[in-house]
Amino acid sequence: MSEDFYTTLPAFVEFNKLDTDTFYRPLPADWYVVICDIRGSTKAIAEGRYQDVNTLGAASIAALGEIWKTDDIPFVFGGDGASILVPQSKIEAVKKVLLKLRNFARANYDMEMRVGLVAMSEVMEAKMPIEVARYVVASTKSIALIRGGGLSWAEGKIKGEPDRYCIVDESSGTLGELQGLSCR
Repeated sequence: MSEDFYTTLPAFVEFNKLDTDTFYRPLPADWYVVICDIRGSTKAIAEGRYQDVNTLGAASIAALGEIWKTDDIPFVFGGDGASILVPQSKIEAVKKVLLKLRNFARANYDMEMRVGLVAMSEVMEAKMPIEVARYVVASTKSIALIRGGGLSWAEGKIKGEPDRYCIVDESSGTLGELQGLSCR
């Protein structure tokens, strides 16, 4: 089943195998690439707000624990946000939570968080691959390894065509607890 794509990937535990092709699989066409990032993060960091930027970036991952009920989520953390791979079955819930986080960032940090998504089917049409592997670091913890040009391509679309790819909803809602979020 496509929803279980990430958790059923053949995992590896030896770091020196991270470039071994046999562990990588193409992301299914019914998944999404979700990008969250703080607009103006370079300026905010220059103004001494590194911890605020980093906290909100990490919160974009921590907020999804409520949906996944685990922290075994395929993502790449970028400091001022994250790229997250999401199955279709979870996309509506992910959008709701991340829009609440975006509103939280605006109200509590006076920062704008961009939240955008691109369907993997569109990434595939552009012939930009996304391949994923799962590196196990502990019995219940794994790290997603993502390769191919598709992630960068999707980020470029979200930043370059926000009217098409960014999700906008000004409705309010209370952001749930951010389990495990720590920024030191």
